[in-house]
Amino acid sequence: MADDKVTAIVGGIIGEAEEKAKKTLENAETYRAEKITEAEKRAAKIKEEGMAAAKTDAENLVSRRRTLARIETRKTMTEAKQKAIDGVYEKAAEKLSKMDRESYLSFIEKLAVKYAEEGETIVISALSPIGEEEVKALPVVKERSLFVRGGGKFGGGIVIEGKACDKDLSFDSIVGGLKESTEADVAISLFGRSE
Repeated sequence: MADDKVTAIVGGIIGEAEEKAKKTLENAETYRAEKITEAEKRAAKIKEEGMAAAKTDAENLVSRRRTLARIETRKTMTEAKQKAIDGVYEKAAEKLSKMDRESYLSFIEKLAVKYAEEGETIVISALSPIGEEEVKALPVVKERSLFVRGGGKFGGGIVIEGKACDKDLSFDSIVGGLKESTEADVAISLFGRSE
């Protein structure tokens, strides 16, 4: 009987241990299942956030590239417009330099009448189609006792050397001054008003 009691006690302990082991296994299985579910949820959330971040990054990249393309297009258009505007003034300078002798002499006379003062020197461009003698024969030269010399190192027109200052009336200077004062109007004439 004592053996039966011991067997019963041992059987009870083993039964309890088996029950405890079974419960522990069930709890472990539940815990494992919960942790797997949590990990899967975290992974899904990270993936979702990563996808959202990647999408945002891609949208930002596309937006930046579009902005850069617009800027580059505007820059190219501005350069092309500036070239067209510069072309207008280059043509004006070309027309001035291709004047016939009579027109050139008349132009020089008008400049001298408007800008030369008593006793100043008119310097003629070395590239001028007219000579010193032709300019010396102008009435304004005699009336204002002007001196005339050739060999000026500029593209065309004249420079008036004065006592206080020189007056650059070379074609480059005339066209440059014209460009400063009319460039905006020429741009509007060529391209209309910008928005």
